[in-house]
Amino acid sequence: MIAVVAALLLALGAGGVVLARHPALQDDPVLPESVVVGDLDLGGLRLSRALERLQSLRSRSAMLEVPEVDLALPVTLTADVDRVASALSSLAVSGSGMLDRLRRWHALRHQGAFPLTYAPAAEDRQAVRDQVEAALPQPTPARFVFHEDRVEIVPDTPGLAVAPGAWDEAWSALAGGAERVRLALVEARAEPTAETLAAMRLERRIVTFETAFNPGETNRAANIALAAGAVDGTLLAPGEVFSFNEVVGPRTFERGYLDAPVIVNGRYVPDVGGGVCQVSSTLHVAFLMSGLERVAARNHSIPISYLPMGWDAAVAGDWLDLRYRNNTGGHVYIRMEIPRPGRLRVSLYGPSGVQARRIETEIVETRGPETRVVTDPSLEEGVTRVLQAGRPTYVVDTYTVDAAGRRHYSHRSTYQGEVRVVAVGAPAGPGSGNP
Repeated sequence: MIAVVAALLLALGAGGVVLARHPALQDDPVLPESVVVGDLDLGGLRLSRALERLQSLRSRSAMLEVPEVDLALPVTLTADVDRVASALSSLAVSGSGMLDRLRRWHALRHQGAFPLTYAPAAEDRQAVRDQVEAALPQPTPARFVFHEDRVEIVPDTPGLAVAPGAWDEAWSALAGGAERVRLALVEARAEPTAETLAAMRLERRIVTFETAFNPGETNRAANIALAAGAVDGTLLAPGEVFSFNEVVGPRTFERGYLDAPVIVNGRYVPDVGGGVCQVSSTLHVAFLMSGLERVAARNHSIPISYLPMGWDAAVAGDWLDLRYRNNTGGHVYIRMEIPRPGRLRVSLYGPSGVQARRIETEIVETRGPETRVVTDPSLEEGVTRVLQAGRPTYVVDTYTVDAAGRRHYSHRSTYQGEVRVVAVGAPAGPGSGNP
């Protein structure tokens, strides 16, 4: 290009008029014949006319198709024609010297082609994506339906989703000049799928058990309902240990628990959360009957009214817990409900091969009660009155019996007795007789 410019300068210096007629030096410069923008030939056009025609390339329309959902979306793509217009307009920059204009013109001739890249605006891309996502059917997960004795799996429903990388491929195809592009979709499934639920082996009800309570004891009944609601819906994976205290959480006033009778030192006294032990004890029976592995459980200090001795399990604070391990080889689902006022029911669902067991207990030792005699001066001599009935100490062994009749030792419970207190009348002292 330097040689060309030098020759032109020599011609000018010789007084020729050739240079003055050069396309680059016209008031409205003429573009080099080689200039092509996109697929539009602008060669030989005056700059003003070329800039007018260039505007026709600013945008174009295309169609994004998603036939699976009967969707066809018009897409407007824009190109950066201002960048090209600026390059072309450099031929007519005000104040440019002749040499600069010649250099720019020859640079344009050397470049020749100006490629254009089309793309939708970022906000338009998002709008199109939103329309597509809204039109795609969404998958629904599979779910369990727990019937009285069996478990039904309602299958998941597949949906549609944009295939990985499909958006980038669609934008690239549109940018490359395609007028119609089909967006690739794939089947989408939501978790859990029917296969996932089937693998959990929740197939039937293993056991159900109920205990009774007095709905008229409103605080205690409310505590039972609150704790049972916390347990309801618990799902135990194979090998997982159920912890009552972890599942139910602290029994506090802030969490809605109320004052009701609890056993402290062999006596019933009011305390927050009274009645929750009936929930843990009812669960304990169901765990025993299903053959789950006993990890931690302890009976109450005295016999309770709603279960036989050897069947109960006390909980307290975060230090006395009921814990059982799921050893069924499948998942175990716990349903806990109050089917009617005054009845607490627990049902365990799991693998069909797990058979319910029955519970047997043996009182292996009975001690007492000891009797303590106190003198009561208000009673006549020889007259007695029982002040405290007393209660024996019981030692009870608990077994479960499987479907084949085999007996399995579970645990030993000890219930502390209470001293029997009897008042007797004191002998009459001197001078106590009639005159």
